[in-house]
Amino acid sequence: LDYIFRSLNGFHVINPEDYSIEQQIENIVNANILIIEEGSAIHLLDLIGYTKAKILFISRRGRNGRYWKKMYQNKCKDFCFFDDVKQINHSMLGGPGVLPSLLSLSKIEVFLKDSVDNYEAKLDAKMYYEECSKDLEKIVNKKKLSEISGLYIEFEEVFNELNSPVGNF
Repeated sequence: LDYIFRSLNGFHVINPEDYSIEQQIENIVNANILIIEEGSAIHLLDLIGYTKAKILFISRRGRNGRYWKKMYQNKCKDFCFFDDVKQINHSMLGGPGVLPSLLSLSKIEVFLKDSVDNYEAKLDAKMYYEECSKDLEKIVNKKKLSEISGLYIEFEEVFNELNSPVGNF
């Protein structure tokens, strides 16, 4: 999802490993809008009392946004979630924690427009495809996988299903 976050004008991408815990908390407390991808970063909300920010939560596993909203809606001004994602669920990749996720660019653009005062995101499907391909390659290399043709076929199918009519690049 890094491509999507980097493509949003007016937002800053904060990778937790680049900031002290104090700086991360300061950013959360002082932000007007936070877009948080599912993962350990959301647990920083446990360390604060309240943030004036509207939180936009992007699920990586799909269909669990309501769970996170129940946990954190009292920590912020508003909590919206996007959980219309699909994981590449290939047996070679292992359990749910390592499965890469894909989403529909048109649906995330609508979510952002509805959640951030008619914010207009212009996301490029080809760039998103290239970034997702690189992410998948990193996983393949890290896990030292061989026989990966079925994995890439599944990736293509899911990507094109979500982002049709994109076609193969």
